Amino acid sequence: MTFSIKEHPEKGRIVQAERMFLPGELVYSSRIEAQVACRDMYSLQVAEDKHILLDEPANLFCHSCEPNLYIVDNAVGAFDFYARSIIQIGDELCWHYATTETEVVEDFLCKCGSTWCMGKMQGYLQLPAAYRIWLQQTIGVSKYLQSLEIAL
Repeated sequence: MTFSIKEHPEKGRIVQAERMFLPGELVYSSRIEAQVACRDMYSLQVAEDKHILLDEPANLFCHSCEPNLYIVDNAVGAFDFYARSIIQIGDELCWHYATTETEVVEDFLCKCGSTWCMGKMQGYLQLPAAYRIWLQQTIGVSKYLQSLEIAL
């Protein structure tokens, strides 16, 4: 096993690395657990009207405005999670939720503390253009969101 699931007093269940990952290394290849009819705070957007739930542990990866993971759409319609930076043993595995969502159903305050912290979670289209460009260039966004940028 390359990761473990732990209880965090403020975040609930989190995923921690059990080994080191180098930048660009595949950390986890997720699968679709279910397709949901309506967007909710646990679903991920893969098309205008299509939202999915991922399998565990991907569904437990927390949000960070400056994450150590990035996503790439995979062949099964879910996402592969790659190391964005060196991930040490014990590091929490995090990705940026706005890299898949046009909008969010439920606002929540972000406490990641990064330089790029948004303060609260917003969907991709709710973000200022400069922040969207930063996401595209430094973290990457889903194919669906990339297609929207072409249309904007």
